[in-house]
Amino acid sequence: MRDVLYSQYPAKGWLLMKILVLSDSHSSMRMMRRGVDLLKPDAVIHLGDYIGDAETLEEEYPNMVFHKVPGNCDSRSCS
Repeated sequence: MRDVLYSQYPAKGWLLMKILVLSDSHSSMRMMRRGVDLLKPDAVIHLGDYIGDAETLEEEYPNMVFHKVPGNCDSRSCS
């Protein structure tokens, strides 16, 4: 895939960033860790449900950039 991106944008000096977007994790820590370990992203965006999962992941990967957005279950109980 990297070759495809570089062939589309041949300008020297271009930097590519790999971003992992997670949402509705609902305490699926194993899958979130697996995604980070396999993809080795430059940054992670977590879109809520549950934001505490993202905070835990952020502690486990202190050198990675994290952005967290609360989901609908983060402000109240989710049924």
